[in-house]
Amino acid sequence: MKVINKRAMFVLFQALKQQFGGLFLAQRQSADSQETRGNFKTNSGAMFGLDARIALAIFGALSVISGAALYSAIQDAKTEQYKQVFDSMIKAHEAYYLDTGKPLPLFDARVAYTPDLIENRESLATWKGPYLSDFTKTAVYAINNQLLGATETFLLLQKKSNWPATNAWQDCTVNDADCIEWAVVFCSDATTIANINKMFDYLDKDIDNSDGADTGKVRYIKINATAEYLLYQGMINKRR
Repeated sequence: MKVINKRAMFVLFQALKQQFGGLFLAQRQSADSQETRGNFKTNSGAMFGLDARIALAIFGALSVISGAALYSAIQDAKTEQYKQVFDSMIKAHEAYYLDTGKPLPLFDARVAYTPDLIENRESLATWKGPYLSDFTKTAVYAINNQLLGATETFLLLQKKSNWPATNAWQDCTVNDADCIEWAVVFCSDATTIANINKMFDYLDKDIDNSDGADTGKVRYIKINATAEYLLYQGMINKRR
């Protein structure tokens, strides 16, 4: 688990400060009352109660910081899961290209036939796959069931340079120096789109230092309210 972040430490400090401020006041009031009454048993009981409240304050503060650390660890795990899926898609195509001497065949001007990474659809003699595991193939796409909310995953060509907008495809010419392959996760409903929005923020922060949706290795395209895409940069800039 990563070291507890600054925000979590601030939460802990504030919780302890609030708790001990109240306990200190309670101690003073208890001491004043005990001096007035001069009752040793009452004093002992008050101190015991104060010790218990201090312990409860410490446990309460620790629960706050533990909750923050747990939430951070969960988000880190989800981010790593997406990175691994993207990397597996990129490496699968590289392995396919090395074995067959060919890039993936085109489905259209942008998208490659990712099922070719799962089965030898063209009966190529040098095909040594399957190159993807934990993926389900459809006619055109490959779907990773670990990514909840991902309707489709696929590989496509888009510009490598900074994009002027993030609500339209940034098509490029095959073999152009500014053309690069991207691994893509597509979502098409409100709930999963919200999850993908959050995941882009995490990946963008982790990989690109939060440089935005139109630059860096991780990017985001919103075509409309029901079509949003999370993209991860690969290496190959060819199609056939």
